[in-house]
Amino acid sequence: MPLHVGAALLATAVALTACGRKTDVKPPEFAAPQALQNVAARNGPDGIRITWERPHLCADGSPLRDLAAFRIERSIGGDSFETLTKLTVSDRDRFRQMRRFRHLDGAVTVGERYRYRVFSYTVNGLISEVSNVVEIVRMRPPPVPPTPGEETR
Repeated sequence: MPLHVGAALLATAVALTACGRKTDVKPPEFAAPQALQNVAARNGPDGIRITWERPHLCADGSPLRDLAAFRIERSIGGDSFETLTKLTVSDRDRFRQMRRFRHLDGAVTVGERYRYRVFSYTVNGLISEVSNVVEIVRMRPPPVPPTPGEETR
């Protein structure tokens, strides 16, 4: 075999083994964010505030680096869940990322029971399992105390 043909075959073999994925391929359910377990809700003067911490891990325990959005779902009374809103995460490339997220549901009625749950998404559209479900009854907000020096009638 001529030297140039052998060198070409060797270069091709090296190039083929150097290409491609270096890690094991994960099934999509392992690359999705872990389910949130810290969703909370509380009454506020303007509605119900839903809060949760940023997910940091994928379902398989590896670091989550491509968080893209959250979908918040609400159930009124005993009805089924419906999408309330979708929040986009815009701090992926920042040095200091948000640690906690929140959403104010202002379209609530005093005395009504609400349930909330949150899903997180990756850039590729992989969705987490359902979060913990939080239930709350909308209470009448406490009266705002007058500002010092303000006249009351």
